[in-house]
Amino acid sequence: MASNQSEALVSLGRYLLEQDYRFHPVTQETQAIVIAREQSGMCSLEDVFGWNRYFTTAQLAPDMLRLLDEAGLLEPSPDNSRTYRSRCRASTWQDAVYFHSSFPTDAQDSVFLGPDTFRFLRALSACVEAESTHAMQRIVDLGSGAGPAAIMLAKRFPGAQVIASDINQNALALARINAEINRVENVQFIESDLFAAIEGDFDLVTANPPFIFEDGGKAYSDGGGNLGLEISLRIVAASISRLRINGRLLLYTGVPIQNGCDHFCQEVRQLCQQQQVDLRYEEIDPDIFSTELRRTCHQATDRIAAVWLALRDRRSSGQEKKTGI
Repeated sequence: MASNQSEALVSLGRYLLEQDYRFHPVTQETQAIVIAREQSGMCSLEDVFGWNRYFTTAQLAPDMLRLLDEAGLLEPSPDNSRTYRSRCRASTWQDAVYFHSSFPTDAQDSVFLGPDTFRFLRALSACVEAESTHAMQRIVDLGSGAGPAAIMLAKRFPGAQVIASDINQNALALARINAEINRVENVQFIESDLFAAIEGDFDLVTANPPFIFEDGGKAYSDGGGNLGLEISLRIVAASISRLRINGRLLLYTGVPIQNGCDHFCQEVRQLCQQQQVDLRYEEIDPDIFSTELRRTCHQATDRIAAVWLALRDRRSSGQEKKTGI
């Protein structure tokens, strides 16, 4: 994205904040149902940036058309009907706004922000709310996407070095813009496969990894093998050796429950057994992504649960560092 377009996108994002724009992201299924409904009259900001509806130039205020054009977001409809839509959507969490990819998110480098992001942010916010601002010096958010977790943590701990990492360059570009929109300066953006390009230890590691099983699927949703659990397990294994004394890993993911058994929980407990770490693990939503159960790979799956994993290093000062798993 050209620098002038990035600047225009920042201006647009700040305009949305000034207008008290609010939009909570929904599932792709809900998005498709709502935008299929007929729409008449002027388009609201939520129509344009939330529901991602097509509009005519007569349905938008001239100033909004200008901002969209300057940011390079005006996308003409493919049917030559002289209608347009925004190339980015915008969702909000608390007092921040985040741009992410337009609907539907079919491209390999799509930047997805949805209901799982909200579950993750809500659980993460509750966990760090009581933390001292001096307790956190280094934080990394793995697979940061549009950057909401990294930006929220950077606001909460303004003296900390916060790293937002992702393998998706498009995600990192949008995350940089989102940080600037929300006037956050203490975030560093690194292209990395988990910790591969990141050095050092951390007081806090956070992650909301993809957990859908897709053979060669999109990076934001494909969790890899083991029914989509591969990346989540890699994060747990890799993070243990990167935690400082009393450091924590906070992870949200989706887990297939088969015949009443949570195999992810079992594997995580095995990973932690020989390590100097404490584990707290809980289901925070018992039934998400039910449409996945229609797929052949989930014939033995009863449900997919959203789980929250909190892992804490319990070494005391002077003890040797773990060598990893």
